[in-house]
Amino acid sequence: MKFEISDSTKNRWKTERYTVCSFCNKEYTFNEYMQSKSDWIDSKQKQYGKRVLCQCGVDLFSERWSIISKVDIYYISTVHLPIPHSGVEIKDWFDYNFWYETMFWREEPGIKREYGEFQMRYHTREEAINGQKFVVDNLNKILERPDKYPQGVISILCNAMKAAQDQRKNIDPHVKRNLR
Repeated sequence: MKFEISDSTKNRWKTERYTVCSFCNKEYTFNEYMQSKSDWIDSKQKQYGKRVLCQCGVDLFSERWSIISKVDIYYISTVHLPIPHSGVEIKDWFDYNFWYETMFWREEPGIKREYGEFQMRYHTREEAINGQKFVVDNLNKILERPDKYPQGVISILCNAMKAAQDQRKNIDPHVKRNLR
């Protein structure tokens, strides 16, 4: 059986954004990506493959823009995703234009890493920076006064942040300012 690539797929490869450099924001179509400069990850062990380099010299998939914060025993990480992802909410599953992601997890010495249920994706770097700040600020509030919150509040926080973000997307911009 012969495998053929459709003309519409070939056209998408020429025109649609495939990846974006985390540092210089250069956008690449699939064809541009495939024609980019590359070098061996390990020239002595070529089975590890090659890495693709941006015009600015950055490895497009290993070197990523990120923010990492630590609040008590929790790490909050916001990163640039090297290829577009869909949203985490059902309504965003078919929107493959999310380029940033925030997650947080609990980490204590000698205890297996526990990942939180929280994961949020964003279209822009500005949204990602604001999302990181939102998580850090709310986690600090909870940890400063744990007696004011029910046990298991971190899981509750995860769900509340998702709901708040969903609601803010659908609110009039004038009202949004008053909610901050």
